[in-house]
Amino acid sequence: MFTGTSARRRVDLSGRSAPSAASRADLLEQARVQRLERDQARQREQSAVAIQAAYRSHRVRLAVRAERRALFDASLAGTAKCNAVQLRRLVSVLSAFYRPTGDDLQRLIHLAGAISQSIMHTDASLNICSLFVHQDPDQAASLAFSLAKFAVALLDVCASAGATPCVCVFLLVSPERWAIAGDSDGAVQIQKGIALRHGGLRKLRSVILAMNSGQEPVEESLCVMMTRVAVRIASHAPAAFACDIVTIPTLPRLLSGQALRVLVSSSSVLQACFLAISSDIASISSTIRQQYDRSGDYPSLGYLLGNVLQLSFARGAVDHSLFLAVGAIMGQAGESTSRMFPRKSEPDGSDSDEDVHMSTVPDQVAEQLQLMTSRRMLDEIAKTLRDGPDESRSAVQVMLHCILQSWGAARSDVLSAVAFGTPLASALWSQIREANIAAMPFGELHRSWPSLALFAALYSHLLRVQDDDEFYGGQFGPITIETVPHIVVFLRAILIRLYWTDSSLQTDWTDKLRREAAVAFGQLRDRQSRRPFCPTDAFLMGDADLLNQFKVELFGSPSRGNGAVLAASGMVFQRAQVLLREVPILIPFAERVRVFYSCIEAEDRASAYPFGRAVRVRRDSLVEDAFDGLKMFTDSYSSLRHIRIEFVDEHGLPEAGIDGGGLWKEFVQLFCKQALDPSTGMFSQTDDHTYYPSPAAKMVRDDYLDVTKFCGMIIGKAIWSQVQIEPVFAGWFLRKLTSSPPCLDDLRSMDPQLYRNLIFLKRHEGDFAELALTFSTVNDELGQKEVVELCPGGLSIPVTRENRLSFIHLLADYKLNRQLHAQCQAFIQGLQAVIPSRWSRIFAPDEMQMLISGSRTPLDIEDMRRHCVYTGFDDKDPLVDWFWDVLASLSPEDASLTLRFFTSCSRPPLLGFASLNPQLCLQKSNREATALPTASTCVNMIRLPAYPTKEMLREKLMYAVKSNTGFNLT
Repeated sequence: MFTGTSARRRVDLSGRSAPSAASRADLLEQARVQRLERDQARQREQSAVAIQAAYRSHRVRLAVRAERRALFDASLAGTAKCNAVQLRRLVSVLSAFYRPTGDDLQRLIHLAGAISQSIMHTDASLNICSLFVHQDPDQAASLAFSLAKFAVALLDVCASAGATPCVCVFLLVSPERWAIAGDSDGAVQIQKGIALRHGGLRKLRSVILAMNSGQEPVEESLCVMMTRVAVRIASHAPAAFACDIVTIPTLPRLLSGQALRVLVSSSSVLQACFLAISSDIASISSTIRQQYDRSGDYPSLGYLLGNVLQLSFARGAVDHSLFLAVGAIMGQAGESTSRMFPRKSEPDGSDSDEDVHMSTVPDQVAEQLQLMTSRRMLDEIAKTLRDGPDESRSAVQVMLHCILQSWGAARSDVLSAVAFGTPLASALWSQIREANIAAMPFGELHRSWPSLALFAALYSHLLRVQDDDEFYGGQFGPITIETVPHIVVFLRAILIRLYWTDSSLQTDWTDKLRREAAVAFGQLRDRQSRRPFCPTDAFLMGDADLLNQFKVELFGSPSRGNGAVLAASGMVFQRAQVLLREVPILIPFAERVRVFYSCIEAEDRASAYPFGRAVRVRRDSLVEDAFDGLKMFTDSYSSLRHIRIEFVDEHGLPEAGIDGGGLWKEFVQLFCKQALDPSTGMFSQTDDHTYYPSPAAKMVRDDYLDVTKFCGMIIGKAIWSQVQIEPVFAGWFLRKLTSSPPCLDDLRSMDPQLYRNLIFLKRHEGDFAELALTFSTVNDELGQKEVVELCPGGLSIPVTRENRLSFIHLLADYKLNRQLHAQCQAFIQGLQAVIPSRWSRIFAPDEMQMLISGSRTPLDIEDMRRHCVYTGFDDKDPLVDWFWDVLASLSPEDASLTLRFFTSCSRPPLLGFASLNPQLCLQKSNREATALPTASTCVNMIRLPAYPTKEMLREKLMYAVKSNTGFNLT
């Protein structure tokens, strides 16, 4: 269409066509490349200029150095005539060209000789020291700087260039030489210059190490000179002296005798060093780690600690500054403190779990660290804790805490010295009460935890050493019996916080405090079980809300009593699991029993087995028959579930009755009565009629360990089946069953005469030589005597006043642990094949006995009646009333026999008759009135004929109960 406009072609007169999109991109790329090339060209040009400038500068420097070397050589050729000013100029010239190689080293040494001669000159014009006299302060400082720099250069060659450099450095820092020229301040300024500006102490470290390495012989006088140099420099930089010199491995041993005397005689220097350590340990520790520590090596803080100890002892000053330094070092080391101390593996069978590995502590350092537990050190610690300033006492407490946490081998010696030689335990307790530490917020409690852990460790040691008479009589130790209930309440509060209310705030320090507090708390609970000194509920988690929380976490609700809370898979809630595992005595015994039985129920449900092989046993040889019939099943508890018991009479005929549980219960009762009989030689009985494995068992039968293990399995099966048996085990043996170490007071029941003798020895004040005792004892079993050494060479070690406690504890350990170790371990293996150790540990020793034998409380007839069911008559039947009346009128012994008649157990169930399964049952019998009552122990049932009078009921019941004719009564 015609619009009045027309397209006009544009013509480019240059002859180029219009750029396309592709050619535009090429143009942009070309521009970018050109820019890059220009940048690279500029960089090449700049680099060339810089290289040329550096090269020209290097050539100039080489030329200047060559010129100055020539000047130096020309001047030095006439050093015999050089005056002090010329020597000063030579020092400046040397510093301008010196390099520690080749001819420069010779020039350095040559000048050192010239300066040494100058310092010795009495002519002031020739003595370089005279330049400091009446000198402008700035010029004097400049000269001191130059000479200090010169001295540091000499230190680099002192170990390899002979005496000249050493003598020169020594003279430069010796004020007595400068005094000849009329001013000793120059030496002091040079000392400061070396120490503070030029890292001279670090170079001195290398010199001392090289001179004393033993690789090349070095004159002792040179070692002494360098030691004097170090001491003089150290006065201006005590912290650097600690970092660079006192961390030299086993420094006192490395130095020669005279050099060591020089060092230890400088008391003010060492004291300043120790105080610097105490005030600036964080910076010192950081420097040491950066400069000298290597991964996997023994920490330099350990070398520092060992040297501080040995130097203090060498100078005869175990004092305030030492305690501050040692406390600071150990406090700074923190968790790594354990790497600083030697540890030894415990012997087999030991109850301790401390020190279970060997550390890589060098032997010589270990010897140094032993000084910390020397009698002198312990005496000074005791003195400081009694009379020292607060700062020293605090440092000693930190030191003691670190030793106790990190050095198990020294723990006993340190605790003994501090617990009985100082008032620290009572002082700490006073601080704890006054500060109300148990109620502190968690953040504030953190600052007090070393004191708390130290108090718990000290008090635990007191309890370990005290016998019961001393504990209850207040005759021994700084804490009286009246104070102990308050300590119980305090420890309970701390443990509840650490294990429960503040358990989510756990740190490294809470773990250590928990461990120390739990041990002391458990020891007090043991004393309480032997002889109460405070209300029993003082040991329990008394807050009802907290206890309900515990039940909820275990069972899902406060009232529920079932659940696999201790099963192999572990508890669902970790907080409750940890509390129950580590401080179970905080939880009421009845609650722990419910936990225990719920675990058994869960295990039974998970692994139910049908009845299996029948094992026939004769009543008069029940132990042998049972062992022969069951020994093939003694590898695990699950195997025992495949057996059932059949009694046979004297004619070899099976007794009436099917083992629905009742025959097993009767078997257990008879087995324990026969197996534990002391006349068999397998078990012994104490004066208070408690049982423990006999030391003579190995003389009675060859398979005594297998039989002992079998006995442990039967006892374990009885506990599992809730069959309570009559025998009571010795307290020390029960401790082993619950993984608790026996104590000295357990000897009271095992061997009363030996216990009395040991207590006499403990308190003996007379002549020990008259007792003629050695570290040995005599076993007399079945007429065969054997002398046993309590320690290597014990027969030749007399018992003295100083070592009597060691003798007492070694003898108690032998009697309670080593002598019967094999038998006890066999029994425990058998028990733990049935009852896992993680289950038995939640009970105290006396509580384990209740699990085995039931409650010792009299029968609660009303409780029995409330939980009894009736078959054939109701609760209103006169025969029922007569039965309960007769039972209530019986003596405790006859009532127990009656209970045993229809339950096979003479003691009431641990949790009352409500927990008995099946329930007690009273059934009406259709037999004539002249018949005896009968029982089915498998269902806890007694059958009563319709007796016309209460008197006849009583007569028939007692006859049946005491006839002991076996299961045929049914």
